[in-house]
Amino acid sequence: MPLVEISALPQPGSVHIPTTLDRVALAVASAIDCDPAVVWVVWRTIDPHHYCVRAHAPATQPQDSHDPIVRISAYEGRNDTTIAATLEAAARTLAGCLGLEPSNIFVIYDELKSGRVHTGGQVRRS
Repeated sequence: MPLVEISALPQPGSVHIPTTLDRVALAVASAIDCDPAVVWVVWRTIDPHHYCVRAHAPATQPQDSHDPIVRISAYEGRNDTTIAATLEAAARTLAGCLGLEPSNIFVIYDELKSGRVHTGGQVRRS
């Protein structure tokens, strides 16, 4: 059950968030080799002027700064190659959906340890 959390400044009207979420879920599922139905993707819009880089806090998404921040949380045990492919797939797909360069996307991959996640009514263990 990978969880993908995207935090970004307000996007232009041309960006359709539900489509973006679906495409990111499909890209992550493909990279991790899992069913897309188990990939959860959440979008959080950062309030205008609440994201500061170099003393600049814009109202909307710039093309070359204030990277959208993506955090992927997934169960432990995947190899470095799979993790790198997942990071790249998420960055490339989100960039394409938002009309940005992949270099303007910040992605973190967190491994969830066995016994540290509760879902489906129980604590999950490997």
